[in-house]
Amino acid sequence: MKSALTYFNIENSDKYDANKRGINMTEGNFMTSSTRDRILADIRELELKKPEISDRIGEARLQGGLEENEELLMALEDMQRHEQEVNRHQERLIDIQLIPQLPLGKKKNVLVGTTVTILNTDTDQEFTYTILGVHDSDPANGIISMKSPMGLELLSREVSDEVEVNGTYYEILKIVAKKIK
Repeated sequence: MKSALTYFNIENSDKYDANKRGINMTEGNFMTSSTRDRILADIRELELKKPEISDRIGEARLQGGLEENEELLMALEDMQRHEQEVNRHQERLIDIQLIPQLPLGKKKNVLVGTTVTILNTDTDQEFTYTILGVHDSDPANGIISMKSPMGLELLSREVSDEVEVNGTYYEILKIVAKKIK
């Protein structure tokens, strides 16, 4: 019995070939400087908690070995979770490329850092998205990742181009560069 395709692999799709549309999205980890600063602040905050956990481990070790020492086991688990969290944040900073602030105003093409207004051609409903990096993404506030299906489809397009995402067609109405927060 043949199985149905249950996912869409962007890396193996010709539609999203980076070179096809003159975009190289495969190199680097794009993010705004404010997102980088937020991640660094999170790491610093986590590092401030490490001595407390180390003290708990030391105090628990004075009460005996690992057998039946619930406090020691919990403190060791906390340290492990803490280290995983620090590593997760540090991995976000690998190969970062900061998204530059574009000169403000109308733009010819959709670039990372631009804000795009699109029209759903079926419902006449307008949407406005700012295209940023993966770690900047906040769809509830109109910020989408350049690597999301919509972000990938919009990159390098021009006003009045029509794009299709998940079977829905959109027309690009406006492309502008606004101040990146």
